[in-house]
Amino acid sequence: MKTPLLTHQNAHCRYRRGRKNCGRALWYAQSSLFKKSGRRNKVLIVMTSGKSDDKVGPPARYLKRRGTTICAVGIGRWYNARQLYEMASGRSFMFKSRFRNMGKMVGPIQRAACNAAGKNG
Repeated sequence: MKTPLLTHQNAHCRYRRGRKNCGRALWYAQSSLFKKSGRRNKVLIVMTSGKSDDKVGPPARYLKRRGTTICAVGIGRWYNARQLYEMASGRSFMFKSRFRNMGKMVGPIQRAACNAAGKNG
């Protein structure tokens, strides 16, 4: 059985407690991940379990103006819906889930990301 990319990538992520700086992560994505991507379709999946301690609007708008589609995923009970909305490239790219139901979200997130990238999910 093939492991979905989302699940595979998350298996290697360490959960870090403490401050949440989604704005800083968005700026990092622009400067490091998408720096040389040129005209290719770019998709960024941001997952957060709480309110960001910094501003997410300016970096999210910057990325979206440059052609990046942002899927924003709020996990648990403490994420900030307004910040998800600011980050996401539209309501169809906003996802919310409890920790225990994350497995059910892989398919919808993967379909949205693949459609944005121009590939069939």
